[in-house]
Amino acid sequence: MMLSVNSGNYDRARKAYAILVRCREVKWAKLWRLGMFLLSKCGDERRDVEYLRAMLLQHPDEAEAIMQELVLTLTANDRERDAMDELELYLPSFPYHDNAALHLYAGMISLHLAQGEHTIDKAKIRSAQGYLERAKQLQPEGEIAQAWLDKSAELLESADNRDTGTHVDTDEDDEDVDGDVSSTGRRASKRVRS
Repeated sequence: MMLSVNSGNYDRARKAYAILVRCREVKWAKLWRLGMFLLSKCGDERRDVEYLRAMLLQHPDEAEAIMQELVLTLTANDRERDAMDELELYLPSFPYHDNAALHLYAGMISLHLAQGEHTIDKAKIRSAQGYLERAKQLQPEGEIAQAWLDKSAELLESADNRDTGTHVDTDEDDEDVDGDVSSTGRRASKRVRS
């Protein structure tokens, strides 16, 4: 099977894996990563997610690692809202509530979802800050959570400034302070809207 994987013959490797998981002697639950890899080579993202959800329910001893893979798979396929739904469902319960990586993922996904095309959702930013604070609490030496906390504070400040009408405007098509539209389409300097 590994020879087939290394040579890129994934169909043959999948067949060998299917035979192995039927054998009682093989602890196939420990091979879930290999199964995921082989499924990912099929290109069917829905099967990947279904497989991970089944593994999550069947193997509680690997639940945290499987949940991390599920979240990464969903976000890699532009399904951030689904990934956040999974995290919101599982994070309050054991063993997930003590996993710094899952809280970090929840914070980063919340920040992503908070940024709309033209608006910033301050409630989602505050939610992201809560997840990031928990990640920092669980892993105090980690610098990533602190960096994202700093970024979330910047986003919140930007949203507050936008609400009060004193944000820095860098859009090319907007009018400047005097009401004139830039003829070149590029502004020589940033203008403050009041």
